[in-house]
Amino acid sequence: MTSQPTHTSGTGGPATPAVRRPLFTAQLQAAADTLGVRLEWRSDSWIARLSAEGTTRYVIGYHFPVNNAASAQLAGDKAACSLLLAEAGVPAVAHRLLRFAQTEPDGFLLRALGDDRFPVVVKPNSECGGNGVVRAGGVGELTAALSLLQERYRSVAVSPFEEIAEEYRVVMLDGSVRLVFRKVRDEAAAAGEWRHNLGLGAYPEIVDDPGETAPLVEMAGRAMSALDLRLAAVDVVSTPRGLRVLEVNSMITLERFSRFSPEYAERASAVYLECVRHSFTAAP
Repeated sequence: MTSQPTHTSGTGGPATPAVRRPLFTAQLQAAADTLGVRLEWRSDSWIARLSAEGTTRYVIGYHFPVNNAASAQLAGDKAACSLLLAEAGVPAVAHRLLRFAQTEPDGFLLRALGDDRFPVVVKPNSECGGNGVVRAGGVGELTAALSLLQERYRSVAVSPFEEIAEEYRVVMLDGSVRLVFRKVRDEAAAAGEWRHNLGLGAYPEIVDDPGETAPLVEMAGRAMSALDLRLAAVDVVSTPRGLRVLEVNSMITLERFSRFSPEYAERASAVYLECVRHSFTAAP
């Protein structure tokens, strides 16, 4: 892996070491170098400008210029994504939208619960990483969760709580699977933690067995087709009702994944290499 890249200021000032997302910035620099793409960083290494043969592309955060803007926005909206997956017949965990400003106080809890039964999960409608995700087992917990989230967000998504045996992340690009890994909860490190996020104590375990990955890839592909996505990281969960799509992410975030071992960092680098390559190509 190459050394940490430098940041070029928008005014042409002196280069300074990149300090944000050190693994990602290094991986993106390595991909650009391999492909002969010029890479310049802006906004404290949050914006990457890619230039090749007179064409310029931008990577914003972890969003690559591969998907169309509408599809990327749909993936980031949990309730909208859930609706479109249901219409396409893709098995998915249902998420219902609750806008705080449009909900009358008297009907607040009733609308939040809908037809679901406790427990339910309440989460920000457009956040990721497990932040603000709360499980409510009764009216008191639901009231507390909604009050807390209302202070920070305009809307939330409410879903039935699923007994998840396994959670996987499937990264696909233009119809090809690039990476599949299982999110394993470390019970010793995260006692009582029911979420499978890497930032909350879980660790990744690469899955390469075709017999295990085939149904995951098939479901992820169906979800991406329903949303017209070229690039996505699809979270698929194993439940008593079978496999379900939990969420679809148009951001390709492998920073924490890369920290677990040099091998994992190399696998992430290979994914980012293809993301940069496909940033300059049209959909097949």
